[in-house]
Amino acid sequence: MLSFTNNNKAQSPEDFGVSEDNWRNTFDAITDLVSVLDKDYFRIVKVNKALAGFLHKKPEELIGKHCYEVMHGKNSHWEITS
Repeated sequence: MLSFTNNNKAQSPEDFGVSEDNWRNTFDAITDLVSVLDKDYFRIVKVNKALAGFLHKKPEELIGKHCYEVMHGKNSHWEITS
């Protein structure tokens, strides 16, 4: 699974010269499981059809949920200890 963090919420596909429809079609054509996460709260911003299908959900059911909730069934992120 690929997960990307959206560092700059102001960016859109149009900022890169690509239409939203073109971007969505390309994103959904990827057969790997892909999500885009908000960097501050680990919330799902975008998810492709492959990942939604793998989870037996519609993409809109996953948007806004925490990745650790969806992918690992956890209520909070893991604590990293050294």
